[in-house]
Amino acid sequence: TFHSLEDKICKKIFNKYGKSVGPTNELERLIVTEKQTVAKLITRKPLIAKEEELSDNRRAQSAKLRVLEKR
Repeated sequence: TFHSLEDKICKKIFNKYGKSVGPTNELERLIVTEKQTVAKLITRKPLIAKEEELSDNRRAQSAKLRVLEKR
């Protein structure tokens, strides 16, 4: 992401799908006994550019990288 609004959207979506979700109705409760996760959060906090990268590329200052792995 390059803007705080983009980062906020990604953060909400990653938190929604990265957390455990349980069954939603009675039938699913009978079939699914364990909680399942849709995706796995690889990084809890965003990765940002280091000082070396910032000295070479000023535009990297606003960039943040979040990683989510689909299961």
